[in-house]
Amino acid sequence: MTAHEDWEDACDLPVDEWPTQMGRWSVGPPIGVFFSEDANRALIAIAEPFGTRHRSGVIRVAIRRLLTDQAGLPSLVEERARNSVTRPRFPVQMNMHLDEETAHHLADLARRLGANRGELIRIAVDLFLVDLAQLRLAGTPFDIEAALTDELFQGEASRDRLIRRGRRRQAERLRSGEKPGSGRWS
Repeated sequence: MTAHEDWEDACDLPVDEWPTQMGRWSVGPPIGVFFSEDANRALIAIAEPFGTRHRSGVIRVAIRRLLTDQAGLPSLVEERARNSVTRPRFPVQMNMHLDEETAHHLADLARRLGANRGELIRIAVDLFLVDLAQLRLAGTPFDIEAALTDELFQGEASRDRLIRRGRRRQAERLRSGEKPGSGRWS
């Protein structure tokens, strides 16, 4: 087993000690995952219009889509396991933090399929990127902004609170003579 696999397997431990306070909602221990350079660049490009730190939100959207639609997943996991010896290493390391419910669903699915969560996250991202490309080619839009907003704000109460905070900060900037759009979160 390589150091690469050791790290990813070490981050695939059972979920416990919920919750921690690392995000806007309760998140758990990290799930280690490696991505290819191409997948990482695609994730950054998708997340870029929404801010530099939203790549993990895009990945969580992909994970939720995978958990919702698992058609063909067992055969895909088997095929990737057969190809794991010959495929190149994934150089981009990332720790994913998920809410408790999503982490448990992902862990259960990984256990049923005999895979680790890192591999399921890579599959989720790959399928999501393929789906987005197919939708673009067909001229059918996927509202990534709405999906990402739902993922980041996790509910109406949080969304309303964040919108009120944004409006309050904008009003404060206007009162202080700052130009609109020049604030930290603009």
